[in-house]
Amino acid sequence: MISNKYFYPGVNALLFTLIFPAYWIWFATFGFNSSFVKASSTASVATTSTTFKTEVLANASPSFGSALTFDYFVWVLLGLMTLYLYASLKSALLHRHNYSNLNLPIHLAMGSTIFLYGGIAVLERSSVLTGSGITDSIANLFAVIFFAGVLVQGLIDIVIGIVLFRDAHELPNMLRIFGIITLIGGIFGITLIFAVATALTIPLSALVLGIYFLKEEQMIDVI
Repeated sequence: MISNKYFYPGVNALLFTLIFPAYWIWFATFGFNSSFVKASSTASVATTSTTFKTEVLANASPSFGSALTFDYFVWVLLGLMTLYLYASLKSALLHRHNYSNLNLPIHLAMGSTIFLYGGIAVLERSSVLTGSGITDSIANLFAVIFFAGVLVQGLIDIVIGIVLFRDAHELPNMLRIFGIITLIGGIFGITLIFAVATALTIPLSALVLGIYFLKEEQMIDVI
């Protein structure tokens, strides 16, 4: 019998640590390249969305916009796993430390997750159902959702990192480490150009949360 209430959140976090970078390694291999990053950093919105269409969406999957492939379901799974991570973190903070100062940022982060993962999933599914494929308008929407989602999540991560740093004396070392990684990831995210670095910081922060969840309550140290 599993005695740790946060065993499953811990397993979810560790699986996320593996699946998230694997997904983006696949994406980097088949759809994302440096020319897109360079073009996006200096181009207008219209040019960026065109580049997003020709160098990301079209290259990521030959059937993108015409069929729901395996990567679509992995994307949805990552979104659901992220929501579970946030919900579990909120619960653990309250249950283990009677701490609720992160409730609002966590709720905002969950909303941002729904916007980013859910928005792109709904848009791709709609393009498949309508048979429209990757039109300019759909490419524009994808670009807006993706970049806005990354930017907003970056801002929220910075807030989470600052709050955890401020209240470090009330929380265990693992959450301090989580806060530092989240803060660094948020700074990378709001730059957009260096947001690709979050492909490393996000799974690292999930790994730290996984260890935190799996540690028995009496083993969690607060100094």
